Amino acid sequence: MLHEEDIEVTKMPSSSLTEESKDEELILLRRIAQGAGSKLDADTIRGKIVEPVQAASPGQRMKCQEFLSSGTWIKPANTSAVWVYGIAGGGASGWSAGGNDAAAGGAGSGESVLGQVFYVTGNVVVTVGAGGVSSATEGTAGTDGGDSSFGSFITLKGGKGSAAGNSAGGAGGGSGSITGGSGGTAGSPGSNGGEGVLKLYNLGGSGGGGGGASGQASGNGANSLTKVGGVGGSDKGGGGAASWRADGPSGSGPSDGFVGKPGTANMGNGASGGRGGGAQFARQGANGGSGYWLIVYSEDIP
Repeated sequence: MLHEEDIEVTKMPSSSLTEESKDEELILLRRIAQGAGSKLDADTIRGKIVEPVQAASPGQRMKCQEFLSSGTWIKPANTSAVWVYGIAGGGASGWSAGGNDAAAGGAGSGESVLGQVFYVTGNVVVTVGAGGVSSATEGTAGTDGGDSSFGSFITLKGGKGSAAGNSAGGAGGGSGSITGGSGGTAGSPGSNGGEGVLKLYNLGGSGGGGGGASGQASGNGANSLTKVGGVGGSDKGGGGAASWRADGPSGSGPSDGFVGKPGTANMGNGASGGRGGGAQFARQGANGGSGYWLIVYSEDIP
């Protein structure tokens, strides 16, 4: 288990929650919940994160703990409810085709949960899904991202990897009615990936852009909330899918050495596809971004 920060926010009576004090809470929590380079707007964060923070009972304070790798959340005494924010791992991209300049598709991002409440009676095992892996063996597909789970309460499905060759984009992670967006189709040109379904606190992953055929443009990875999917385009591979935590990486072309670009650690975004480097060379894909958990809960003030 890793937690870069374990930030305490002292509860104030609702009547004393001025805009200034709300913003102080917002700044503290934003540092954990957004991660580097996030564009989530203040109203979204206040609704999804700060409102639960204001729910502590008198004599209690709210705390936040993030998990960058798997571990166990330890339940404090007198804690009964937790609000969870998480994402599964993003998919990896496959090898582009040798023998032409056709492109591989981008990979899908992981399924997410944003502020769902669960009532707990004990410690909870937290699993952070790994990003999908791009093999060093030519001609192989990228693997799917790993699932992230908070005990038996919820499991988030990883984003799909893209196949080898001139391939379609990987689909976004999803389960049940929370479906992930479809990957873009490969072809002339490759099409854009689709966005995942958003229902209440649950968000399906986004799809990667489809790889363009020889001489054809590749599709863009799909957006996710305020984040932007990776750009495909001419002479590039399919764009990687965005997650709610990070933009998707853009497709690779001549200026990038033709190899795919990876997702970002703990952001759950999908890798972008590479493009064949001419008549002789296939190019490797890249790994997906790993998953993440943020747990918000109350505990007694000592």
